[in-house]
Amino acid sequence: MTIQRKRVAKRLASGLLAGALALGGLAISGGTASAKTPLSPSTNRIAGADRYETAVAIARNQLGTGNPTDGLVIATGESSADALAAAVLTTDSRPMLLVRKDSIPSSVADFISDYKASLAVAAAPKIYVVGGESAISADVLTAITAAVTTTGDTTPPSVTRVSGADRYATAKAIGDVAGITDATDTLIIANGQDGKWADALSAGPVSAEKEWPIVLTNSTGLDASAQAAIDAYLAMPGSAKSILIVGGPAVVSPSVEEYLITTKLVAPANVRRIGGTDRYNTNLLFNVYMLNDLAPALVGGAPLGVFLGGTVALVSGEAPYDALVAASWAAKKGAHLALTPVAGGNVNTLTLSGTLEALSEAGTNSNLYVLGGRSAVADSAKNAYVAASTATDLTASLSGCTVGATSVMLTLSGKLTSTEWSKVSQSAAALFKKNAVAHDAQALTDLYSPGGTKRLAFLVTTSALALDDVMKFGGFVEGTTVSGYVPTRNIGSASCTATYDLVKPTATLRAWSGVGNGATVTTSAGAMFLLTTNEGVTLGNGVTVSAGALTVGTSGATNSSPAKVSVINGSATKWLIQLDAADATFPTLSSTAPYNTVTLGAAYIKDSGGNSPATDAAATALPDVVGPVLSSAGVSCSASAVATWTAGALTLKAAVDGALDGALGNQYTMSVVNQRGKTAPSVAIDDTAKTITITADTGYHKVGDVTMALKNAWLEDAYLGSVASSGTATSLLTATTLPAVSLAGATACEVTLASDEPFVLNDGFTVAVGGLSSGYVTGATVSAAQSFDATGDFLSNAKVSRTLTFTTKLLGSASVGFLATAAGPNDLKGNVGTTPVTFTVG
Repeated sequence: MTIQRKRVAKRLASGLLAGALALGGLAISGGTASAKTPLSPSTNRIAGADRYETAVAIARNQLGTGNPTDGLVIATGESSADALAAAVLTTDSRPMLLVRKDSIPSSVADFISDYKASLAVAAAPKIYVVGGESAISADVLTAITAAVTTTGDTTPPSVTRVSGADRYATAKAIGDVAGITDATDTLIIANGQDGKWADALSAGPVSAEKEWPIVLTNSTGLDASAQAAIDAYLAMPGSAKSILIVGGPAVVSPSVEEYLITTKLVAPANVRRIGGTDRYNTNLLFNVYMLNDLAPALVGGAPLGVFLGGTVALVSGEAPYDALVAASWAAKKGAHLALTPVAGGNVNTLTLSGTLEALSEAGTNSNLYVLGGRSAVADSAKNAYVAASTATDLTASLSGCTVGATSVMLTLSGKLTSTEWSKVSQSAAALFKKNAVAHDAQALTDLYSPGGTKRLAFLVTTSALALDDVMKFGGFVEGTTVSGYVPTRNIGSASCTATYDLVKPTATLRAWSGVGNGATVTTSAGAMFLLTTNEGVTLGNGVTVSAGALTVGTSGATNSSPAKVSVINGSATKWLIQLDAADATFPTLSSTAPYNTVTLGAAYIKDSGGNSPATDAAATALPDVVGPVLSSAGVSCSASAVATWTAGALTLKAAVDGALDGALGNQYTMSVVNQRGKTAPSVAIDDTAKTITITADTGYHKVGDVTMALKNAWLEDAYLGSVASSGTATSLLTATTLPAVSLAGATACEVTLASDEPFVLNDGFTVAVGGLSSGYVTGATVSAAQSFDATGDFLSNAKVSRTLTFTTKLLGSASVGFLATAAGPNDLKGNVGTTPVTFTVG
């Protein structure tokens, strides 16, 4: 029987039927009566007055409008040992309840009464009572049998005690239940000792979902019953021989692996261990394993196993009972159980919050439950978990509301997910209003960018803002539909009111010589001026410089025809002005007075509030004999290819987006060291020596064994790993005589070359990293590399920055060197800049 078929059978449910329960003379232990209907998930907390009521509340929530048609699993609430292994007996419609040794809590009695009629069905539900009489007395078993049986029912529920001589034997007995342990299963091994139950709690939802049996052992080695259970599983015809050990070596002894690999000849590739520094670290790692390794199987197009990070339940890591009964609830909900101290604050639990958010962006942490009362999980624990997630509520603010402005700026307190960003874009008319009227704002800057903490957007208005105009961003309210989208968190609203901008801009003007005259200023034809302001401005009529804007020398002469104007940066703080050569009335520029000073009137420069600079912008036209001075205005690098190391049949690659991605991985070497008799391979990465060392028995170990060693060390993981292995899994390893090296890793870089004046640059440059260029740096190109055309329009190429891109196999100090030719950086007069630009590639 396949896992898929088992789980499909588990998900069958029928309608809710009323019933009654007669418990005879058995004592019903006290407690408040539990609700008769499931708790709503919107309450977030599922709890009762004690562990028994909480178990009932979780069971009701699990069943929803369905019924326990598969039956019940009943364990003692006075010891955790038996229930640890019982998760495998639960199903979507067979929840777990807790009782006392000698009495049935009233909340459990109410539950059975409510659902008794649904147990009288043809399918003959199975009631499993877990543990011997020292855990649940014979009288309680008898009372349970009477309570679930309806007089006249020809197919009453079967009530079966599943037990052994001790907790380890009971765990084996659970695995021996018909239909539980299949050859295709993975066997889970965990510690069953008192006080060491925590790691098994993390595995409960997987045991319930996959129907993988849990074998309990102690911290010193394999209990006899545990060994018998393992031997029986391995002896099954077609056994997958797949083992999952939960807990570090102090919790489950390394002798377990020794027994499996050395004695039972289980391949190391089939033995996975998930263990952290403590229960909370193990829980964090196990939840990442659930998200990564347990990909949902599709049955009829619907996801079957859905541990995808979207649903999380905080549950006590200090007491076991709430997590014990929540295994099948979590399997049905696709929920990750996050262990937490009562008060919260554990770094691993908080890391889990952010990790699930980062790894499964859409809907992550959107369904957050708390299991147990406040004495088990305090509100502070929930609040801390929420605060640790980047999916927390966001606040917003709007700025830039000044009279005459055509845009405002939205600032958020954190990043949007890609889904939220698309909805902001699609729902602009519903989210943005101008003077309370829906306003179809246009987002100019993408609010979605992974890894950031703040996102900005410019939102264009349909017309310039007038005094007292109000712009408002409506935001999202969790659960309230916006244009067909139901947000999973709140994103605050914000508004601003248009006021006058009373601050004057500042402006400077720089002049260059005319066309075709070398370094001598003798004509106005084609003369260039660079205007720089401290804020965005409009110039003249916004397209050209109006007649009369420019004056020359002390004569006050003005140009009679407009000049050409170009914005040379996107923020409209840099403008290039070219005089019209056809303006015969404009005085000839001279390198001497009185015609070497050009003035741009302040009245022709206006910011969004209509303010002009306090003084005119003036420049002195002098011979231009100095080449452009370039500098680095920013470097952005990202990995574009991964490092690869090969030793015999084994190939190791740096993981994409991992710690060794890109050119960084080329700094590392890999060695395979032979150690005869070693049980399983081990892998060590030394970031100081920059070495990757695989120690293995090369006469026995195979490529697949290294893959599992990498997984066990969390070095090969889709989310957390830094390397990935490949090669034929069954091929033997080969020891290396020389370390394997790599030059396959590559990093793509983008450098902004900024200049003190407009310039062009062709191929007259070289890029070196670490002093090396040829063979190590490739694909170096620069944007807008064409030259100025002396007979055409200079404005099309008049830029003060250009983007240089290249790919490097090295990291470290880098430089761009220039040729002193026309192919190098040339200004408008043909002067060449030769000063190298230095930066760092990291």
